[in-house]
Amino acid sequence: MPIRREDRSSDQVSKLLEDILKVHKINDLEKALANFPGLSTFKESKQDSPINIEPTISDALDKFLTVSETDYKTFSNSTRKTYKTEAKLFLSYCKAKQERGENQLVSEVTTPGFLADYLERAKNVNTRNKKAAFLRSFIKDTCLEFLDKKRINQIFDKRGVLQIRSTENDLPKAFTRNQILHLLNECRQSQNAIRNFTIIITFLSSGIRLDELVNLKVGDVFFDQKRLRVRPKGDKNAYHMRFIMEVGLIRLKDYIDFTYGHMLKKLSVGEYKALYLFSNNGGQKPLTGRAIEIMVDQLVKKLKGQGVIEKDKKLGIHSFRHSFAIYALESGVDIYTISKLLGHKTITSTEVYLNMFDYQIQSAIEKHPLAKLSLF
Repeated sequence: MPIRREDRSSDQVSKLLEDILKVHKINDLEKALANFPGLSTFKESKQDSPINIEPTISDALDKFLTVSETDYKTFSNSTRKTYKTEAKLFLSYCKAKQERGENQLVSEVTTPGFLADYLERAKNVNTRNKKAAFLRSFIKDTCLEFLDKKRINQIFDKRGVLQIRSTENDLPKAFTRNQILHLLNECRQSQNAIRNFTIIITFLSSGIRLDELVNLKVGDVFFDQKRLRVRPKGDKNAYHMRFIMEVGLIRLKDYIDFTYGHMLKKLSVGEYKALYLFSNNGGQKPLTGRAIEIMVDQLVKKLKGQGVIEKDKKLGIHSFRHSFAIYALESGVDIYTISKLLGHKTITSTEVYLNMFDYQIQSAIEKHPLAKLSLF
């Protein structure tokens, strides 16, 4: 006996599909439709005319972590590891809080209220910001087409639920000018003084990241263009050009001539340019990021012992990059230019320095003599 099918409008069919997806995963639905009598060409037609069916939170997270088109693949290894952990934690929270758990649709677990409740569980601002950063990337990559404009604004605007919060303790820490001078002087007396001195000058004159610096090669320094060719964060096969101050270029040229100049007669041009700038075995392998971090930490420790840096002040390798940004802002360079100099993909990443600058201004005005006036 033939199966009787009722005539249904597209809206009714959509409603039925939504009800099915509340119980089953989208992959299961696709498999069932592909094998359904009369729909043997479903896969082929689906490729020609893709159907945007709202995914479950489980499917959306899986897509974010595995599909090559998402931003996840461009992040550094440490960020990918962090986001993978955050994805598991968010899915576990959805399972515990929602009746249908991982079969919940993305629009049902990305409401401002649901996200706010999830973030409020964080024990401190840093943990909350880490979760918020993950959710911002995840939702932008996989969920936007299923959310209305009002909700998107509630989530992403400057006062939205996923804003990155800043406090005095969480703001980037920069070295003062006096501390930088003491660091350089202390560096001159350390082991591998020329190399370490050049590393610090390169950080301060370009604002590049640690992982960008360790992968620099002799051929990545373009003296005539005053630029460095760096491998961007999360993509070692691509290259970006970054500006460097003339003081940094002069220091690099002296260092390269001193360290590798004698190799010009032994190596071909290609071999010479392939030497790693900062190395402890003749340029064959780069110094590890950890080795450079330890070098800087030891210098900071010495300055704390001398009273140049406060003992409770957390300063380290990333403080050079923060110093580059904050002193550029202080000198009048606009935030968009600073964003380009730092290699940020979006202005949002750079705006944290505005908060830091605002705090410095507030601290400075409180030191004004008129702030000490007794009015009562």
